[in-house]
Amino acid sequence: MVDNFTVREYKKILDWSKELPSSFQYLGLIFIASRNKNGNINYYTASDDIGFRHVITPEYYQIQNSIHKAFNRLHGKEGNYNHLKYAEISWMIEYLCDNYKLNPKETLIKKIELGVNIKLKEPIDEYLERFRSIQFTKGTDNMRFSNKVYGKKIYLSQYDIKIYDKLYQHNKQYRANIQGNILRYELVFKKIEPIKNHATTISDLLVKDNYIELTYMLSMKFLELQFDSKCDLTNLSNAELGAFFSGQDILYWKELSKRKKSTFGTKKRRYKAVYTKVALAKDGGDELILELRSKIKQKIYDLV
Repeated sequence: MVDNFTVREYKKILDWSKELPSSFQYLGLIFIASRNKNGNINYYTASDDIGFRHVITPEYYQIQNSIHKAFNRLHGKEGNYNHLKYAEISWMIEYLCDNYKLNPKETLIKKIELGVNIKLKEPIDEYLERFRSIQFTKGTDNMRFSNKVYGKKIYLSQYDIKIYDKLYQHNKQYRANIQGNILRYELVFKKIEPIKNHATTISDLLVKDNYIELTYMLSMKFLELQFDSKCDLTNLSNAELGAFFSGQDILYWKELSKRKKSTFGTKKRRYKAVYTKVALAKDGGDELILELRSKIKQKIYDLV
């Protein structure tokens, strides 16, 4: 469930009032100085064998990268396309605390990704092509590798939403050739405000009840995502057609939210009613999304 994260403990490793070395050893790692244009040392960095980047500044000690990949590497695997549950994550948190002398109650979470990998029958492109927006108002951006669109991303102020082809990404990164269809759904919290009641320090990631709340959030955010359906418009009135085609345009909702906030809720309910009226499970179209929602919900439940 937890993938990339950045955690920080505010403590002093060096005496910055004295002359500083170009490099030094700490907890088995060699830290190298990073200097500004004047030659002064801003911070030190090191990398360990399981993929974490370590940063030491005058104020804090920071660790960042994928906890999922680190766990796999410690157990003889590469990548993060498998299923990682609470038990494995808590084991990894304890490993970090023991090896890098972190106080879990004092080590703050600065950024964190929560996600789940879903095995599906159909190619991931079938789902990506139909992924439109969140709550009709915020559209998607493409995630690319060269000219290949392998995922969709929605940028929000406090977090981002990603849906992408996990095996495609893995195969490119590790030059592998694993076959199958694995969709990755994740929330990338750039700010901790939305989850501060459940995950502020890494000690919170050791509490199972917090995972129940986090998985609930993961599930509820997925329900807000909009996917295109096959539609039959033959029985719509002119007014309903206008509501339908306006509602298909992300820019329409953006402008409405700026200029006519008082009518936003009414028009949104009208669009949903028309959309429900015309949506058809045609050629297996809606069954794909129903299957996806069902599997996402079940897999998220299994995380705890």
